[in-house]
Amino acid sequence: CNMEGFSECANTVFENPASIYQTKSFSTSAFTTNFMNEVEYINGAATLRLPLGVIGAGYMSAGVNDIPKTTETVYADYGNGNVDSEFQQIGSFSYSNTIGKVIYQISQNENLHFGLGATYYQTQLDTYQGKGINFDAGLVMNAEPLSLSVSLKNISKNLKINYNNSESETLPMYSTYTARYRLWDLNCYGQIKTIGENKESLKAFGIEYIPSLLPFISLAGGYKEYLVIREVKYNVTLGLGLKIFGLHLDYAYEQSEHYEFNHKHYFSVGLTY
Repeated sequence: CNMEGFSECANTVFENPASIYQTKSFSTSAFTTNFMNEVEYINGAATLRLPLGVIGAGYMSAGVNDIPKTTETVYADYGNGNVDSEFQQIGSFSYSNTIGKVIYQISQNENLHFGLGATYYQTQLDTYQGKGINFDAGLVMNAEPLSLSVSLKNISKNLKINYNNSESETLPMYSTYTARYRLWDLNCYGQIKTIGENKESLKAFGIEYIPSLLPFISLAGGYKEYLVIREVKYNVTLGLGLKIFGLHLDYAYEQSEHYEFNHKHYFSVGLTY
């Protein structure tokens, strides 16, 4: 249901570094998909409990291969921008975005948990490449039936993505505030995410049903807002989860505004023990 900070699996490495406190011994998760039959997306994460705290690591990548590289051959120039020309492919190139994370979590007590993380960024478009590092921080506070998750990403303004053409880019800071309230067999969620110095706010709401008689099954639904350039869009998601002897199998469905790829289906697997 699009809520960050409360997952029991290692995928929460990408959400809130404090949330991995739920790791009992070891946890791992993996997810892959293909967007619009072109963008290959993959992520994986693992967490391990130590005598003092929990460590975690994650890898995420999205990219497109075999993008045509073209050149224009002009046969006649008639002036005023009118030309007789032809485009020909002379090769191909790739585009990729990669993220690597390392985090550490420690608990003050069973109700208050803290986490810190380092994130490595790399982006590449043909021969154009950028690299950088930044830091995350988070906390989770449990006061059942209410729990709160707060995470901050890219907290240092002085650290930038540096490109091989001598340019640089400052990463926007993301802050996410999520609340969960347990009511009988229901988990009710509310979330606000702010992005950048303008503090553009994105809202999300969700509900999860875990029947008492079948606690290994969960049904979820949610509403989320997301940013497309400077315009706020929204969609609705549905999900189904199954937990069997530490194995987490999850399915999610959502719609998009792309008329050819309106229906999105996601499958992920996680293991905790």
